[in-house]
Amino acid sequence: MKKIKTATLVLFTILISLRSAAQDRPNIIMIMADDLGGRDLAVYGNNFNESPNIDKLKSQGMLFHNAYAAPVCSATRASIQSGQYPARVGIFDFIPGHWRPYEEVTVPIHKTQHLPENSTTIGDAMQSAGYKTGYFGKWHLGNESHLLPNARGYDTAHMYAGGGFYNPKFLPEFKAPENKRLSDVLTDMGVDFIKENKEKPFFLFVSHYDVHVQLDADKDLIKKYKNKEKDPDYPGNAVYAAMIEHIDRSVGTIMQVIEDEGLAENTI
Repeated sequence: MKKIKTATLVLFTILISLRSAAQDRPNIIMIMADDLGGRDLAVYGNNFNESPNIDKLKSQGMLFHNAYAAPVCSATRASIQSGQYPARVGIFDFIPGHWRPYEEVTVPIHKTQHLPENSTTIGDAMQSAGYKTGYFGKWHLGNESHLLPNARGYDTAHMYAGGGFYNPKFLPEFKAPENKRLSDVLTDMGVDFIKENKEKPFFLFVSHYDVHVQLDADKDLIKKYKNKEKDPDYPGNAVYAAMIEHIDRSVGTIMQVIEDEGLAENTI
């Protein structure tokens, strides 16, 4: 998988080049973790959490050390989807935001409680460049039908709509296998999308709910990290570490299907 590389919002800057012949357009996969800390991965120096598949991505691509980060979920998602700073979009906190008028420090009130309808999303941009687009997972940018991912630039989409990590619900409705973990369901959705669209350029966005609270993970993984020696310079929460491994397993599965389908040489 020599040419698979990590990618950020530089996707917007390469859209012009993607309008060339279809066979020259790379497939693009974006995998997002929710509320992951900046130093929680091994590639950023963490000595407790384990993420070997993300380590492999780093070894094959690029690692960024200087970036702007919105600190919470909706603001981050609005920024990524629009290609603009959260302040410009008008979403500063999670939707609907904090409403605590007597706090000494308050968060600015949102200009909007959903991604503005006049915002061009990264999905819209990829569609305009001739890509098949898919979005699976957490959205948190509006729940009305005209605000969901499948109305905002994604040909195929299932938004996580609650139920937790082990009883997830989706909009549009998707019947997940009973007791199958959310991260695995999203991975399966992504794998199916890749296989269904492998003959054309595609843009896949897998948007995990991990590592958002409430913290929860498979018992065997939690036990693994409870029994692991702690790093004195890091809190080493066993459940949180297990959630990171769930994400890493998803990354590994998607990387493997790209390899198996013969798409590795033309996938970012």
